[in-house]
Amino acid sequence: MSASERAELIDVIEEVVGLGTFVWVLGQTISWSRGFYRLLGLDPTIPAVPEMYYERVHPDDRARVIMAAKAVVTRGTVDTFPYRIVRPDGSFDWVIGPSRVELDADGNVTRVIGTIVRITEVHLATERLAQVNALLADTQRAAGIGSYSYDVNANRLEWSDELYRLLGVPPGTAVDGAFAESLVHEEDRPRQREWAAQLFTGAALPPLLVRWVRPSDRKIIYLESISRLVQRPGGPCIVGVSQDVTTRVELEAELRHVARTEAVGALAAGVAHDFNNYLTVLSAQLDLMRLQGGAARPSDLDTMNVALERCAGLVRQLLAFARKHPFRPERLDLAARVESVRALFERVTDPSVRIVLRLNARSAVQGDATQLDGALMNLLVNARDAMPDGGTLMIELDELELEVGDARLDGRLSPGPYARLAVSDTGVGIAAEHLAHVFEPYFSTKPTDRGTGLGLAAVLGTTRQHGGTVHITSEPGRGTTVELLLPVTGAQVRSSPARTPTVAGAVAPLRILLVEDLAAVREALAMLLQGEGHEVDTAVDGRDALDRLGARGPYDLVISDVTMPRMSGVELARELTAMTPPVPVLLMTGYSDHAAAQAVAVTLDKPFSREELIAGMARVLR
Repeated sequence: MSASERAELIDVIEEVVGLGTFVWVLGQTISWSRGFYRLLGLDPTIPAVPEMYYERVHPDDRARVIMAAKAVVTRGTVDTFPYRIVRPDGSFDWVIGPSRVELDADGNVTRVIGTIVRITEVHLATERLAQVNALLADTQRAAGIGSYSYDVNANRLEWSDELYRLLGVPPGTAVDGAFAESLVHEEDRPRQREWAAQLFTGAALPPLLVRWVRPSDRKIIYLESISRLVQRPGGPCIVGVSQDVTTRVELEAELRHVARTEAVGALAAGVAHDFNNYLTVLSAQLDLMRLQGGAARPSDLDTMNVALERCAGLVRQLLAFARKHPFRPERLDLAARVESVRALFERVTDPSVRIVLRLNARSAVQGDATQLDGALMNLLVNARDAMPDGGTLMIELDELELEVGDARLDGRLSPGPYARLAVSDTGVGIAAEHLAHVFEPYFSTKPTDRGTGLGLAAVLGTTRQHGGTVHITSEPGRGTTVELLLPVTGAQVRSSPARTPTVAGAVAPLRILLVEDLAAVREALAMLLQGEGHEVDTAVDGRDALDRLGARGPYDLVISDVTMPRMSGVELARELTAMTPPVPVLLMTGYSDHAAAQAVAVTLDKPFSREELIAGMARVLR
């Protein structure tokens, strides 16, 4: 091939590729290829001079290009970066100019050989991609949503910047599955593992809500995650997003608490009726004992004990139902929850309301017992209020297999087995124009003195938090049906026979300090303990107890109430367990929410029987 043919071939290649070359002999000449002239939009017959080239560089990029050229001459360093070339017609191209320098024996630059390459399409695509990524990052930040992907074959986990921020982890920190799991609240890790294992099978799962603990400040946040298994050219990959729903969860918890409190108010009259009946039994038996000179037959004492147990049961159910606590799901027998709530509700229902219970399945669901109880109680109260003249209230529980395309999935849920819990009434019904609004907070069809309109909103929030949904159908004059659909967990649960309580044996005589601020309770418990053969001293609160320990100690056991003035039982227990040697403590409380007490000592719920007291003492001392 002749020199002219080679030159022609090089020119064709440069035109196709969008390439231009130059040779710059410092202090002498500069030469440009035809492709270089072509990129500048100049006549190739015009002699090449650096000023012509600089004039074609976009004004916004010119200073940087000139500085780069000076750096080549003075330091022999080549800085490669994209910049714009403006042609005489005003059009422009993005180019990049990789170069190589040649040095003499003294290290001085003698010649620069380089190119400029048109990268307009690549640069604009990269710029657009950067804009899209920036928009995505801004959108994620505004919504509190982070994204992630996990390459199954490469075992590589990647997080978006927003997910790093949400979790309080420095951006760029190397992450893997083990590190991510270490941030999940320890109580939620089993659910997270089970969910992830199902994802690897390709199952389309409903969103997962778990607590995460930020390592930066130990703050607990709630993330709701949606993930899917996708097939990529390199193999399977888990992709998904996680949204910070902490504020929503806290608001829903507050909403549920207010709604539960409203339901408790609706139950109060009926519970008071039952309570007064049992108190009447106790009062009558005590009067009979006085008439008999203080003597009591065993059958009389048994009657009083039954009344006491019923009163205690009522109080415990109401406290458990009304208390505030975080979402703590566990495997539940949904039928057992329905039976428990129905038993409480029956006490406050007028005889004109006939309750029909149809439990066609014993479904196991993953849920929070208190929240599900509250949702069901709200539905029952609504159904009762819808039948002021009486009627039939039906509670049904069965299982459904929902398939793809089933409208009941609402586009949010995955196909599979669901427990269907339905509450139906034969009441006044709901007008069609109101049905679309019944789940809105504070919307109510009841008179203003009969409710706040929070019940159904709380029911919807609870059901969605459990991965389910709610449907309502109604017709004026023909009643209403509300259906809760909850995903079934594993196999059905079986009813287990009731366990016969064991009677605690006596505890060897002890020296006991009893701490209780209410005199009547203090005296009664002291007499009971003394009757068991123990030596008993008493104190009125935690500070009084510490003073007596210093003056009259040591004691074999301290039995203390939790809620007291000056120093609580929890504070006292911490002081006693820190002593050398530590002093055994048994705590007593009349509240249902006593996690703080349970964290430091064995705890008894008031009221308790002699057997329960002895069993608690034995647990502390063993």
